[in-house]
Amino acid sequence: MSSMPEPASVWMVHLSRGESPSGIQGTLTIEDGFLVFTDTNLGAVRFHRSGIRRVKRLRGSPVLQLEWFEDRTLRRTAFYFVEPPPLITDRNAPSLHPSSRSVRPSGGFGAIRRSSRRRQMRTNAGYLQTSAVDKRAQIQDWVDEIAELVRGGR
Repeated sequence: MSSMPEPASVWMVHLSRGESPSGIQGTLTIEDGFLVFTDTNLGAVRFHRSGIRRVKRLRGSPVLQLEWFEDRTLRRTAFYFVEPPPLITDRNAPSLHPSSRSVRPSGGFGAIRRSSRRRQMRTNAGYLQTSAVDKRAQIQDWVDEIAELVRGGR
């Protein structure tokens, strides 16, 4: 058995239609057969080990994805180990983490050119990829521990 990972500060995003694409910040822990997410307002979401179908680390990103059942419906939830970039943005809004490639071009047409959705997605993907490097081992520890929980070891 592996050692229990330290509680992690994460952002939880339910991946289904009708759910808010904004992440809820909180803490991820394992307690008595449950994976527990506690938000900053001390509200808790508990995932029982019998309802968890699959857990995986999304390669190249600081994200752990959990597949679980709620009333016989398969649900997916992402846990970001860094602040998630905005998933739906205003076309005129700046990106969460600007980079040299996300700045509007200079010149006569640069002032009137709006940020494109594709540019925003590219900026967000780059941010997630660079953030993943430092979080890879931590996320893999969580994946291993949740898999052990589902097998009944915890």
